[in-house]
Amino acid sequence: MMTHRERMARARGVTLKSQRDASAKATYEEAMTREPRTPPPRAPSAEEGDARREDDEATAMELTLVDTYAKEARRTPVEMIDESTAAAKLRKRGNAAMRVGDFALAQATYAEALDAADDDDANMRAVLFCNRALAYHKMDEYEAAICDAKCAEELAPAWSKPKRRLAEACARLGSYALATAYARQGESLELAEKNFSKSFRDVLDDIAIAAAEDGSIAGFDGRLIFVRSAGEDAWLGKEAPTNAAFDELEEEAVDPMFARGSGGDNGDGVLNKPIHAKSLRDAVDIAHDGDRILLLRGAHNGLGEVVEINKRVIIRGEGALRDAVVDCRNNSPLFRIKRSCVIQNLDIDFTGFSESVRVLGDERVKPLIENCIIKSSGGDGIVLGGQAAPTFRNCIITGKKSCVRVYAKAAPTLIDCNITAADLQGVLAMKTSRVILHGCAIQANKEDGLVAMESANVVLTKCLVQDNLGPGIDVSQNAKAVLTDCDIDANVGGLWLWDDATAHATRCSMNGGKSHAVLIDTNARANCRACDILGTVHASETAMRAVRGQDTTVREADVPTTLPRELAGAFKFDPCAFTRKQ
Repeated sequence: MMTHRERMARARGVTLKSQRDASAKATYEEAMTREPRTPPPRAPSAEEGDARREDDEATAMELTLVDTYAKEARRTPVEMIDESTAAAKLRKRGNAAMRVGDFALAQATYAEALDAADDDDANMRAVLFCNRALAYHKMDEYEAAICDAKCAEELAPAWSKPKRRLAEACARLGSYALATAYARQGESLELAEKNFSKSFRDVLDDIAIAAAEDGSIAGFDGRLIFVRSAGEDAWLGKEAPTNAAFDELEEEAVDPMFARGSGGDNGDGVLNKPIHAKSLRDAVDIAHDGDRILLLRGAHNGLGEVVEINKRVIIRGEGALRDAVVDCRNNSPLFRIKRSCVIQNLDIDFTGFSESVRVLGDERVKPLIENCIIKSSGGDGIVLGGQAAPTFRNCIITGKKSCVRVYAKAAPTLIDCNITAADLQGVLAMKTSRVILHGCAIQANKEDGLVAMESANVVLTKCLVQDNLGPGIDVSQNAKAVLTDCDIDANVGGLWLWDDATAHATRCSMNGGKSHAVLIDTNARANCRACDILGTVHASETAMRAVRGQDTTVREADVPTTLPRELAGAFKFDPCAFTRKQ
């Protein structure tokens, strides 16, 4: 019987050497180290040779371009200053003052450094003027900031930072078109410096939102994209039908009217051609930063998908409110907003088990949503998270759950909004969020008007909280509420505080309706000044002294009130800490 070693040798065609066979020409060990047999290399074909040469040429060109690109990176004045001079040392002291927030000291130190700098040291003087412009800006002296930024621009015309200082200061003074022009110039210079931080993107976003809040579209100077109505098929989730007058058909030649040479070029070889989209989602997909999207009169839809906004665009409905309606049937939000944008004049009729609009992102996400109707039949009206700071102005917001739910570190501002008809709370503030409401009406919700829990902060100014089937304002855990010139009326309870909650009320009117006007838990505190309280105040003696603060009056109601029963409705016991507060 052959051994394993003998079988391997036989397979390789060798004879094993042994003590009895000294004349063998190959051994097992030699067979194991033998080089494998490979076929001779095949000569490449002509096509393969050409392709290989093209690849080699492309690689060489790429390396050349990369090398050239790196060599042409423009140096900024900051990189070329002499750090050993007296002016440079004073500059460092000014920078240290800026870091700790002492802007006046920083401004004075930069002025001293300018006196110490040589007149012919353009780089140092440009840096100092630019730094002092920032100090003036922080002190709200925008005209002085513009003067210093212009000096820096003259000394270093190819430097992007003076353009940023000019853009920011002009925006503060309301010169939005000029601010946008400076920001676009700075954006081009920043690329020449090989700075890819995209800092001017944030500047342009801020300018666009500030301009939109003042009624200007200076930050949206791009293309105009029309979105046609889906017509009678909107409720079926279909896009607008193809129209040969607006849509490009397959193998269709470019209309000579829009051929190159007949007007302004938009960059794609076609001039001044109107842009049409068959759905809101398609319009956002093809949009660029600064573009305007106009939803024409009629019914539109979201095609059952999320419209994710991560571009600086303005989306507006044509005509009056309700002329452009988005009939959305999704189980995900219509809008998921991750970038500063503007949405105006839309009626969003959302059917599905989700919120209509979700805003999330860092503190740079500051969208403006105004003059809209936002409704959700199965979820919250709007949900705001992350560190986003959106502004809702003159909106009607309705939700199946809460109208407005805020969590994480979001910091929304709601101005002149009607928050109504929720099955749960009108406003629910959670985690460490901060909610500002000015001139809003929170009414006719089936539970509380406003709930602040965990470590949330809410600020209400000139707000009306009425006709809710739970307490008007309910604050629990470590949350805080600040109320000024507010009217809390005809709810089932007025201002109720639990756990370690705190409230400060100034010039407010509080009526508990069918229950107590003010209810304060053992460790909670409510400080009232110049308030008018009608109804029962349920609090300890210590808490009562804070309620009866300066110029505050407490009047008994005509009909005695009691705590509501926990059997049904807003006060039914629910062990879930995320849905019940009391």
